[in-house]
Amino acid sequence: MIKITVSVDLLKEKLDSYFSNNITKEQLGIWAKEEYYKVLTGEYLYIDKLVIHKFLKKISEFHIKEDDRKDEYPATEEEIWDIYSIINGEKDISFYGSIRILQRYLEKFLSKEEISKISKIKESILKNSNDYHKQKVCLCLQQINEIFDQKCIQPTTIIEMLRVFIVDMINNMMTKSVIDVSSSSFGLYLRPEDRTDQKNINKILKLISCILGEEAFEICIIYNNGCPNISFLI
Repeated sequence: MIKITVSVDLLKEKLDSYFSNNITKEQLGIWAKEEYYKVLTGEYLYIDKLVIHKFLKKISEFHIKEDDRKDEYPATEEEIWDIYSIINGEKDISFYGSIRILQRYLEKFLSKEEISKISKIKESILKNSNDYHKQKVCLCLQQINEIFDQKCIQPTTIIEMLRVFIVDMINNMMTKSVIDVSSSSFGLYLRPEDRTDQKNINKILKLISCILGEEAFEICIIYNNGCPNISFLI
């Protein structure tokens, strides 16, 4: 099980402090604004930050002054209490969104050499992805596997999660076993299609494109009993 509640726990501490009158509305709002800025400038790729980004956005508006001309309106006490109820497990919620890995942030996690190599292998798979070049495609998949198969026991970033999905899919294809790339805290949900080798190769290509920032992908974040889970729909 991956630990994706680090930032949730910190957020809960801050809200505990606010509702215990240990910090002010301004202090809470300014803290959330600073954290939300970090999310917007790359930290959204960290899973524990991604699962609270909507909460941070709302709380960052808690201390602002109402300004009709700028279309700025502060979050209400009721909205902040609603967030508090969710992370305390008193209310369940789910929300969907689309996300893309921007190139300038990707290079913090993969070297330019790795990115170039992955791109070339992807192009080779596309070029040889038919019944007449299965051996070449298998070789390319093995090369991708070697790049991505760095043991991520507890993935902490979206990129690591996508890498895990790719490695699991390749391994399952090679062994012809049932595709099951999920855990108690995160999962990959493939759209219902025939799971032929070609379909699986297309899914792997899609995942690679997501890692390279060439395509956006959908995510679903669910809070159940105060615990966040994140899923990808590819």
